[in-house]
Amino acid sequence: EGVPPRLVEQLFDEVRQAHADPVLEVSLSTVEVVFASRIFAEQILAEFDRRNLYFDDDTVTGESFGEGFEECAMTWKQMLVPYLGIKQPVPNRYDLSVSGAKFLLNARPTQRLPLDHGTYLYLWEDENGSPIGLFARARCGLNDPPYYVTVTVDQPAIEVWGYGGGRFHPNPDSSLQPVEGRMKLNVYSGIRRGPDGLFYLRGGPGTTYEQFRDSLVHAPISE
Repeated sequence: EGVPPRLVEQLFDEVRQAHADPVLEVSLSTVEVVFASRIFAEQILAEFDRRNLYFDDDTVTGESFGEGFEECAMTWKQMLVPYLGIKQPVPNRYDLSVSGAKFLLNARPTQRLPLDHGTYLYLWEDENGSPIGLFARARCGLNDPPYYVTVTVDQPAIEVWGYGGGRFHPNPDSSLQPVEGRMKLNVYSGIRRGPDGLFYLRGGPGTTYEQFRDSLVHAPISE
């Protein structure tokens, strides 16, 4: 409801294309993000036109913030960026947001670093001084490929945690296990489309912030 008829078939074409891709996993929740984001973009562009305002698609920059940092503030921004025609990634601001991850409650944000494929590395230090990191896209269309980051989890020691606080590594019972000291993890897309995974990295015992940051910055990102 409320979708201009001229957009309906265009959006369903996008959904059909994604659904036909054997790699992508599209749910009704994903479709909701597609339609809502496209309507938001239509409304924003119409308001810009009404006010006789414009922006340069190639050079305009932006930021996203709100509640939650890795939830709504990412989900409802990711597709909006390409639908608005903006070419640059739009990262999130943690200091103006609220996270649902309990281990970030007392953490201090330290850096936000741009990487390949419109990905950003977000870094924190927790109340004990341990470094924490998150790889997340700063824009994502429905038919963009999923991206993965290959993290070295030894030398320095790096732990892999889930959003809910469960530890994937080191954990002998986890379905995710390192191969030759490396783990291939999803870069978080935030658009409710699979394959995806919200993984937080934490420095293991003896790992300094500088070692942790440098290891993650040089972790290869690939389709």
